[in-house]
Amino acid sequence: MPQSRKKRHKRLRVLAKGYYGRASNVHSPIKQALIKRHVYNTFSRKLRKRESRALWNRTVSENVNTYSLNYSTLIHLLNSQHISLNRKILSELFVYEPKSAFSLITWAGRRLLQLPQ
Repeated sequence: MPQSRKKRHKRLRVLAKGYYGRASNVHSPIKQALIKRHVYNTFSRKLRKRESRALWNRTVSENVNTYSLNYSTLIHLLNSQHISLNRKILSELFVYEPKSAFSLITWAGRRLLQLPQ
């Protein structure tokens, strides 16, 4: 085996360290395992983002329900008042600063909650 090919194979073998069976020391299964690894990594990155977004929405929804509102109404109120906070910031606001979140809701929805100005 020429030196350059050996170097390429070794580079792939280093990437496949810890794999089980032939996928750790035979070139063609190593290549297939590494390709599959990249496919799984891509899927997992997208899944992580999706699950995080769902968690933020769930957190906001649960906290808004304590103020007798629902999630879609809150988002509508914030959009109608031109308050641009994304779901991540809203969920962190409800978790770490509940008083600030309440004041934000009351400020945005005075008409809906029928609070005096």
